Amino acid sequence: MSRPSPARLATLLTLTVLFSIAATGNAFAQTFQSILPFNGGVNQGYPETGLVSDGHGNLFGTTTGTKNNFGTVFELSPNAGGVLKLKTIYTFQGDADGAIPLGSLAIDPQGNLFGATESGGLANLAACGNGSCGTVFELSPDGSGGWQKTTVHQFAGGSDGYSPAAGVTIDAAGNLYGTTYYGGGICNHSSAGCGTVFKISPSAGEWKETIIRRFIVGECLSCVYGALGGVVFDTPLVD
Repeated sequence: MSRPSPARLATLLTLTVLFSIAATGNAFAQTFQSILPFNGGVNQGYPETGLVSDGHGNLFGTTTGTKNNFGTVFELSPNAGGVLKLKTIYTFQGDADGAIPLGSLAIDPQGNLFGATESGGLANLAACGNGSCGTVFELSPDGSGGWQKTTVHQFAGGSDGYSPAAGVTIDAAGNLYGTTYYGGGICNHSSAGCGTVFKISPSAGEWKETIIRRFIVGECLSCVYGALGGVVFDTPLVD
């Protein structure tokens, strides 16, 4: 079982940025400028979330994939003349490697990228609707211009949740937070579960997952079903 993918009504998607130009008084004029058209090629199709910046002018985002792949992570770097250059830094392989990265990436001070794939990871489990359960991943610069990918967590379905659809958020201590669309326990709307909120913490070179919240029967009759949004902080969190 998997959350329906967002409707794809066009074959050409354009990544846009919004430039705000100050006008007189408190008024602002706003214009849109197309900085990169995605052409649906081998590694270029369907960016469905926002971008993160490393503070050096480089932007990072994800695509959910085309018929040729299971999704990608890409980098936009400024070139001469201010033109942004597109580089695919990772292409998901499906199955255990993960597939369909949804939600925004998170970046830590060392430039490591973190995100989630809606499917892939542990597969064909009844606890995940006889599908694959999703993953959380890390991409780290390897020092020579490449990237090393690590699977931080493979969701197991059931009480652990599955199908993370909103990416992850990182705190000042390097802990990752996110949500799953399904799993957690029986709820008012679905035997597949109404989703979870999770935390994944670095510990002695490994990662430990903690379920912060499982949405269950009686907590909300109409509003809690499948967490599609991510996690935000009201104040910086440091354990």
